[in-house]
Amino acid sequence: MGNPGALCLEQDWNSEPELKSHIRSSCFTDLVMLMETALEAPMLQIHSVSETHGLEYVEAVRFGDK
Repeated sequence: MGNPGALCLEQDWNSEPELKSHIRSSCFTDLVMLMETALEAPMLQIHSVSETHGLEYVEAVRFGDK
């Protein structure tokens, strides 16, 4: 990444339902809360085989896709 102050977290999921379950978890909530304390706007990317998503996907999973 070229930034010694950056943190890169990579996680792999076997299916989209497992990913969505994780996004709804308290563990992910803790991660989002930590991201909100960043001095610079954090970047979140969710990659699948055919697409890349950002925070809009997280918002849809957590609040609009129940």
